[in-house]
Amino acid sequence: ETEEVAKELLKKGFAYKCYCSEEEIKEQKEKAKKREMPFVYNRKWRDPKNLEIPKNVKPVIRFKSKISENSIVKDLVQGEINVSIDCGDIHLEDLSGKVIAHTSSGDVKGNHISGRVSVSGGNIEFQNVKGELIGEASNGNIVGANIQGSLTVKTLAGNIDLYQVTGQDIYGATSSGNVIARHIEAKSNIDFHSDNGDLD
Repeated sequence: ETEEVAKELLKKGFAYKCYCSEEEIKEQKEKAKKREMPFVYNRKWRDPKNLEIPKNVKPVIRFKSKISENSIVKDLVQGEINVSIDCGDIHLEDLSGKVIAHTSSGDVKGNHISGRVSVSGGNIEFQNVKGELIGEASNGNIVGANIQGSLTVKTLAGNIDLYQVTGQDIYGATSSGNVIARHIEAKSNIDFHSDNGDLD
């Protein structure tokens, strides 16, 4: 009976066969854990193009869920958590509590947010944040203004531009970009690092 239901879902386009190996899924989960982000399958086999079906992997059936999703999760310990998961751009406005936002191919922008914010994406731009901001840009730039609280931002190849940041600990790192920091005050630690760029 289960196989018949799966066949019907595949036939109607509500599901698809995923040929990702256990190693691939494990690697995706580890990357998400390092970023302090919820694990989201990368949908590699959702709309396969020029992908060769492996002979030694038995496929699993995955639902074709919405590409874009914005939800509020009610956690008994942490309270309400705003979760945004997308493949495009994400815009966050007037949110409080714990905010998690992840986009695989777009940018993340936020304004007037209080609480603990954890984001990852292409370019990251935030202003008027109170609390803790953790941001990781794949190859894009990180821009932050008027941020009060702890700040940790990382980017592989982009620049970091921060203005008016006050808090307990402030940390910024880029592999090949430049770091520009103006009007920065930290009660405990300030650490900016660039492997091949300039610090200003």
